[in-house]
Amino acid sequence: MSKKSILLILVLLFISLGTLMAVEAELQPPSVVKVEQGFSVFDIGIINKMPFNAITEADFTKYIPGIRLQWNVLSWFGVAADIEALSYDFDGQKHDLALGFTAILRAPIKFVEPYLGIGSSSGIHFEGGNVTSPANLYRVHLKTGVDFNILKWLGLGVEATLWTPDPVFFFENMTGDLLLDHLDVGVNVKFRF
Repeated sequence: MSKKSILLILVLLFISLGTLMAVEAELQPPSVVKVEQGFSVFDIGIINKMPFNAITEADFTKYIPGIRLQWNVLSWFGVAADIEALSYDFDGQKHDLALGFTAILRAPIKFVEPYLGIGSSSGIHFEGGNVTSPANLYRVHLKTGVDFNILKWLGLGVEATLWTPDPVFFFENMTGDLLLDHLDVGVNVKFRF
């Protein structure tokens, strides 16, 4: 199967999932949707992830902490903003942050909530009080994961993020090694409101 076919299938799955969820929500009375699914309107999350290759090599110096703010416009659709620390040196006062925005399709099913998101992020570099935005930190990303809403106000989830600074190059030259080089995995904790 060619790379273009795989990309086309992923896009069609992404669109059909959103369409099916929208149709299902329209078929049920609004009071049933809110009571049955109990979706949150606003989430604040703590992101804990690492590059997949760093985990397999046990290189825990590449840990990426972050914070996520997510506004769930509908029970099946949300918009998220992430701030992640790609590198940090508190002694030298050098920090590389990624600020990302993601559109997220969610499927809240009782206490399990799978999701799929697509978005982009850009980098911010701090050094000695100076702020710059280097072009080499621009990324397009695709996120997928599952949140387990263990309490009404608390959720725990796993997430995989596939990112690339050049989507055309990435899909034209996709190999297993390239895929793993651009894959981050992690565990998230979210507080639901």
